[in-house]
Amino acid sequence: GEDVTLYCELDNLPTHHSVQWYIWRTDITQWLLISRNSTRIIYTPPQHPNYNITGTYNLRITAVVDIDYTKFYCEEARSGNLRSRDFYVRRPVAPDSPPTISSSKDLSNIRSGDTLQLTCSSTGGVEAPTVKWYQGNKEITDTSKVEFQPNSNWATAPSQASKNVLTLQLTPDHNGNTYECRVTNKALTGYQTVRKILNVKYAPQTVTIGPNHSPYNVIKGKNATFTCTSDGNPSPRNYTWKRDNVQMEATAANTWDNTNVQESTDPGTYTCTASNNIGDPKLSTNAVQFDVLYPPTIKNLQDSYIYYENEPPLKITCAAQANPDDITYVWAGGPANSDSKTLTIHNRTEGGYYTCKARNNMQPSVGDSQPGEDTKNIYVNAY
Repeated sequence: GEDVTLYCELDNLPTHHSVQWYIWRTDITQWLLISRNSTRIIYTPPQHPNYNITGTYNLRITAVVDIDYTKFYCEEARSGNLRSRDFYVRRPVAPDSPPTISSSKDLSNIRSGDTLQLTCSSTGGVEAPTVKWYQGNKEITDTSKVEFQPNSNWATAPSQASKNVLTLQLTPDHNGNTYECRVTNKALTGYQTVRKILNVKYAPQTVTIGPNHSPYNVIKGKNATFTCTSDGNPSPRNYTWKRDNVQMEATAANTWDNTNVQESTDPGTYTCTASNNIGDPKLSTNAVQFDVLYPPTIKNLQDSYIYYENEPPLKITCAAQANPDDITYVWAGGPANSDSKTLTIHNRTEGGYYTCKARNNMQPSVGDSQPGEDTKNIYVNAY
């Protein structure tokens, strides 16, 4: 159905000449197709009106049909010794098998930083196929990455392959990418295809430690869970946990539970390191400031105090340690109660039993707040 032009190239034509085109038939070895002298077309077989001369002596075939798939040549008829090369109009034939992909490296063991070449090959077919690379549905046209090597000898050596070589400088971004080779020629209504999905191994690139709270507040006696999140292929299986840059533990899991946390041992700056044995371990780009909340503990009160009349007032201070240290104090029990941390005894009638209560409110990063309290009983001997 397509049009085709065959170019007649004859050197040293005599001044008076006649050029004839011949077609090869299985039942007629040479058959005069069309003839022209130096001025005009002198013969056209009436049964082939789709043959004509274009330019000077070139043969134009319009709307190629089955009988046109054969050999043609042109000749200077008067001398009989000036003949062109043979021209073949060939029926399009699809490649004889689907394309194949070969690689310069074992695809089960490719790593970031490697140079990888994927070669797509297609054999057979008339005419030679076009071979293209796609990433997803986007054709790769960058000539620094693709090199098309067509089989220019397809007419005489159809078993030679047409190839397209894709060259990739592998990075973590190539992991999981699908590269598809598509083969087309005139005999194919669509395309033949083959694809590869890359499994690129790479060391962790981004490591973060959680939870995403800073500071991360947990009430004393509770459990704290840390999570180390990392990329990498294969997924990391070695994690190192540090507090204030001192290693605490190495685990195969990306979570670490710190049970029964205590204010004396556990607060600090926590980081993690992830490794998958590909390249160097990677330290987390962030840190978690961990703090332990605990209720007040009254530290300084004696069990009893003595006050003598006519002496300066006796001041008894209730002091506690807590986290948070926003502590409220209440003195209760005797006649000289107080809403501050200091109880003042002015005379002997204020002697007796007293209780100091120290309270705070503990708000963890996760969950509801809890009150904290400590009490201490004392006795004031007043004389």
